Amino acid sequence: MSVPMELEYEKFIEQLTDTKPQILIFGLAICLFMLVGILRILFGGKRGKSFLLYGPSGSGKTSLFAQLKSGTPPKLGTTTSMVANEATFPIAGSQGPAVHVVDLPGHPRLRTEIDNYLPTTRALLVVIDSVDFLPTARNTAESIYELLAKPSVQKKRVPILVVCNKMDRTSAHSIEFLRKRLEKEIEQYRTTRSALKDTKESDVGGLRLTKKNVPFSFAICTNPIMFCGISVVNGDVSGVNDFIKSNA
Repeated sequence: MSVPMELEYEKFIEQLTDTKPQILIFGLAICLFMLVGILRILFGGKRGKSFLLYGPSGSGKTSLFAQLKSGTPPKLGTTTSMVANEATFPIAGSQGPAVHVVDLPGHPRLRTEIDNYLPTTRALLVVIDSVDFLPTARNTAESIYELLAKPSVQKKRVPILVVCNKMDRTSAHSIEFLRKRLEKEIEQYRTTRSALKDTKESDVGGLRLTKKNVPFSFAICTNPIMFCGISVVNGDVSGVNDFIKSNA
């Protein structure tokens, strides 16, 4: 190292050691703030505030929405709606603030309606009928696949709760059966799409769910995915209440 460079280096070290601790702390704080901002941009930023109820018609979404809103089981049956139901209310047994819940229509033609709500979504609740599940298993699996592949869902690691309704019925399938059947249907749908010559897995408008040659399972998903059993007709929705409270 030449003499001028040595002098410059020594001068720099002196300036660094003379710097006040407050200035160093302030500089580190700015760097940390910038790093957090960059990570938010890369990984999708913060989640929204809405809890979305999603699933096929007849699964009990609207009845669940009514129960969450009033705190008691609906006395009369609900009808399938072609528009979203929205409301902000406190969750029963929670001391926290009110939450915004959206009940999305279950009609297949309105499946894309969810895209309008995903930017403000905090968590997703996919409601399925544990009794009459098999006739809707494939469509439900496709819907879950498309949700998980969406960048706005995957990058923000939006929590998902699969709500198995009507578990009070003796003919209800077990949660373990429902979970495995959904995994099987999603894997079949995924491999079928990948096998098509002109179709890639990301054609659904999103990201790859698994590594190549790795079968799909909920355990390896980026998003935290849980299952719970409920009975809206009996007022047993504690699993849903706990999920919302833990993510509010």
